[in-house]
Amino acid sequence: MIVLRWVFWLMLKVYLGARYRVRVHGREQLGRLDGATLVMPNHPGYIDPFLIFMTFWPRLKMRPLVYGGNFKGLMGRFIVRLFNALEIPDLDVASARAREQTETAVGGVADGLGRGESFSLWPSGHVQRAGIERIGSARSAADILRKAPGAHVLLVRTRGVWGSSWSYAQTGKKPNLVGRILTGLGWIVAN
Repeated sequence: MIVLRWVFWLMLKVYLGARYRVRVHGREQLGRLDGATLVMPNHPGYIDPFLIFMTFWPRLKMRPLVYGGNFKGLMGRFIVRLFNALEIPDLDVASARAREQTETAVGGVADGLGRGESFSLWPSGHVQRAGIERIGSARSAADILRKAPGAHVLLVRTRGVWGSSWSYAQTGKKPNLVGRILTGLGWIVAN
């Protein structure tokens, strides 16, 4: 699976590199990160997790925490396995099972950080709806860092994604992700 991750990373580098200009400020500080790192980016659109993966995965090999509802079906399951992601259930629907799954994932991240692994966690837990990051009652990051106090924290601010077709900005609704991928590929081929 590691070979597939490198192939996917290379595809993202080519595909997203044709569309987005990514600049990293403070890249020299990445060299100081050794061992367990919790990457905590803002979440302006559905494309930014791929931008984060493209930018930081070669150095950190982080595993993302993802909302399982976005990764249904055969392709979704493949992406979860490809990224070696930990799934978080929908917490808007309160249930004992969802809480237990979330606590298991949070414990898995804390244990992984204790073993020196790296993870990416979007503190807000959802994509921006109005161009403003709202953390709300999400507390997973605090729980994880309480259990793994020696972990490095890498804060990432993504700019320039809000307003794109990958965000809520254009329609106020969740974009069709498969449609966005196909449209993007079409524009690259057309250009």
